[in-house]
Amino acid sequence: YIAEVYTRIGQWLAEAGYMEASTQLLIRGMELWGKLEEEDDRLAVCAETLAKVFGNMGAPEAETYFEKAVQIRTRYAKTGGGLDEAFGRCMNDYGLWCKRNNKREDSMRHLLRAADIWSKVLGPEHPQVATAHLNLSTVCYEGGFMSQAAEHAQTALSIRKIAAGPRHPLY
Repeated sequence: YIAEVYTRIGQWLAEAGYMEASTQLLIRGMELWGKLEEEDDRLAVCAETLAKVFGNMGAPEAETYFEKAVQIRTRYAKTGGGLDEAFGRCMNDYGLWCKRNNKREDSMRHLLRAADIWSKVLGPEHPQVATAHLNLSTVCYEGGFMSQAAEHAQTALSIRKIAAGPRHPLY
């Protein structure tokens, strides 16, 4: 598919720092993916990448594309695609975007969903689950909810200790 070419080159340009050029290719990729009769992971990847690029540019369109990616991934999961690590990453990235844009409640909701998805897909003691809890702790801390921040930080530390093993020099 030509849409995949637009998406991949758009991703590469974004990683190289060419945000304007990246958005043009990713938007064209979204248009082409949208012509397909079915939504799949590739359309979600394109929407997520576009959301992150717009987010890095400080553009409000980021939220629209995060929402689109979440909707696509949710439908895909319900129609047999299942939950996967990428869905958790999407929720984590959306939660971090909300945090940067002072949307604390939305940030908490998305980061909790990321932790839940990663726990189900990767197991409750996976480092990605710790990452979500660490991100949750920073949102709670910035909101002045110190006991919740401490709980999430402790959960993240406990998971990291298990993942690193008892012989790790930091633990």
